[in-house]
Amino acid sequence: MALRARITENSWDAEAWAQLALEVSSGDSSNPSVLDEQRAFYEELLNRFPTAARQWRQYAQLEMRAEQPERVKNIFSRCLLSCYSVELWQIYLDFIQKGNEARGAEALGETRAAYEYCLGRVGQAADAGPLHRRYIDLLQRERPGSIGFAALFKDVPAGQEEGARSAAVRTAFQRALVVPHQSLDALWSAYEQFELQGQSLGRRALDDMRPRFNGARAAYRSRSRALERIHPAALPLPPGEAGYQQDEQARLWGAYLAQEAANQQRLAPEDLTVRVQLAYEQALMVLRHFPDTWLNFAAWHTRVGGAKSAPAAIEVLTRAVKVIPSALVLHLALADVHEATGDVAAAKGVYEGLAAPLEVADAQETDKDGNASKDSPAEAASQQAKQDENSLVWVHYQRFARRAESVRASRQVFLRARKSPAAGWQVYAASAAMEWAGDRNEKVPVNIFELGLKLFLSQPAYVLAYVDFLVGIGNMDNARALFERALIATPAPAAAKLWDAFLAFEYRHGKLPAALAIQARRAEALAEAAGQDLSDTQPPSPGDEVRLALLKYRMGGLWPVAGKGTREHLARVAGEAPPLEPPRRPVEQLAAPTPDSAQPDRVPRGGPRPEPMRPTVTRSPVHQAPQQAAPPPAVPLPAGPAGDGGPPIKQIPPELGSMLASLPPPAQLVGCVPDVDAVIDILMDVDLTPAGSAAGEDVVMNGGLYPRLSHGGGSGGAGPAMNGGGGPGPGPGLGPGPGPGPDPFSPPRG
Repeated sequence: MALRARITENSWDAEAWAQLALEVSSGDSSNPSVLDEQRAFYEELLNRFPTAARQWRQYAQLEMRAEQPERVKNIFSRCLLSCYSVELWQIYLDFIQKGNEARGAEALGETRAAYEYCLGRVGQAADAGPLHRRYIDLLQRERPGSIGFAALFKDVPAGQEEGARSAAVRTAFQRALVVPHQSLDALWSAYEQFELQGQSLGRRALDDMRPRFNGARAAYRSRSRALERIHPAALPLPPGEAGYQQDEQARLWGAYLAQEAANQQRLAPEDLTVRVQLAYEQALMVLRHFPDTWLNFAAWHTRVGGAKSAPAAIEVLTRAVKVIPSALVLHLALADVHEATGDVAAAKGVYEGLAAPLEVADAQETDKDGNASKDSPAEAASQQAKQDENSLVWVHYQRFARRAESVRASRQVFLRARKSPAAGWQVYAASAAMEWAGDRNEKVPVNIFELGLKLFLSQPAYVLAYVDFLVGIGNMDNARALFERALIATPAPAAAKLWDAFLAFEYRHGKLPAALAIQARRAEALAEAAGQDLSDTQPPSPGDEVRLALLKYRMGGLWPVAGKGTREHLARVAGEAPPLEPPRRPVEQLAAPTPDSAQPDRVPRGGPRPEPMRPTVTRSPVHQAPQQAAPPPAVPLPAGPAGDGGPPIKQIPPELGSMLASLPPPAQLVGCVPDVDAVIDILMDVDLTPAGSAAGEDVVMNGGLYPRLSHGGGSGGAGPAMNGGGGPGPGPGLGPGPGPGPDPFSPPRG
């Protein structure tokens, strides 16, 4: 029930689905009630993950064990064309072959047709070698003159049976030997045996085929490297549902797709199309909810095939919008492909499909100012994001209507958008910009902006878009008046952006006294909004002064200071960039050893210990082993706290100081950094004198932490294995043999 609760809370919880699948599949499927429960579970899972090929295969095998052929056919009809998994297609071939064998040898023709269909779909996969081998065996197993041979090779004239089979087998071999898969060497050996039966003709065929085979072998090496970290059986989750691992898988799939499209083997265009298309279909089994993969798939079609491949790109994007209907970018890309092929009606149909539902949207979702209703911060953010997306629909629909139909059609779309509660201020700004770009008559765009002010005067982003337009046409007086109107209508907490823009505008386009006056008004308004009193003698913060200076003196990408480091510092002070992250541990200065140090007093176990001081070490960038020298003196330490129950520590032992002196500086460490203080605390508990070392070794090696190591050849006994050998003793392995577990300071594998 806990797994069910997790799935109810988050239907994309892949771990919960996997654990629940193990529980359900472990039941006895010979029990009808258990079988029905398993069927219901697979239907539920595959409804959520329609491209989970492994689960489809398990579902089909469940029905095959239950001897329900009609159910198996239904399963394959639902999954084969969306799951390009060799394992799944092999199960399909097993089912077809078993059913045809029951009908007799005359059904072998249908079996061959199923193999040809299967190889046409997944024959270019990296794991398709066994599939090719099975097909070749099928072609070679029947004797000429038999019923099965006649079913496999139909309409062959009498006396040409062996030639027809040889031609079919040769074609099957040659098709298999240019695909980079894991069975190339075995297939080449079988092909050599087949061709050498024909003596000179066979040798010429081998010589012609060898370069293509070698090219496939080289391609398989790079292909296997690209695929070794990819998990093709992962459940298809939306972006962000599985964190870093999911993002890494998407990156690996992208690299593999780029490698396949690079055409390392110099394949013919039609063969390359089949291979790259298979690679994208396999990637979409896992990246089903990633819009970028669909976009790249469609773009690849149009890039390699031009106008001839437009139908394929349209088919890909049509599938994509059904899978991810919320991805507006896919709808817009589909409309563009239709428009590029001259099918304006189809493109308009896409835009109408997006815009029509917005006209009947619930007006209660927005307030009288056009803002999303704010029931809670999360709901408000979600509603605002939806409104922004809806506004983008109207903007692009206007642009499409203007370029593909007429100015009048574009204006009609704008009038429809005005009546829609889903239209944001961007619709008005875009319409005004299109009108101005069309005929350079400022009257129409000004009227549109003024219409928008009735709804969006309190939204600084819209006001600034209007200001930019007025500045562009040189109407500075109306721009100043617009700032004044907006500052009155905008709530004080949201007006800071307007004040900043007003000051920058006046400093660039007005006179200095006017700019200084705006600066004073700005300071007063911001202080009032923050609940401060300007009469206080407390000076403003450095960040305020820097922000003010950048508003006045920065222009575009030009900064009033030199040096990248200085610019980045000012950006951090002004709050335009995040502060630098502190190091994981503070870099401590190491104290230099003193030549006259004495042997330190020791602290009993369990007593509190002061922070040890480290010796200062000057090292070159490349760590070098220290030369043989006299042992370093002891390093003084601060006295321990009073009343700690033991003598204070005065120095680090000289042996420990020697070890610390040989360590590289912290900045040169790569990977995990151990807790230095904890390490020193442990070392301080160890008696490093010769007598103490001998006693400690005797304790450890004889019944202490580990049993004594056997330096023998690893032929059993209680000791740990040396270099991977040894017996079943409890000690950790010292070679490639089994050890106690992964090293916590080593990077993870794979």
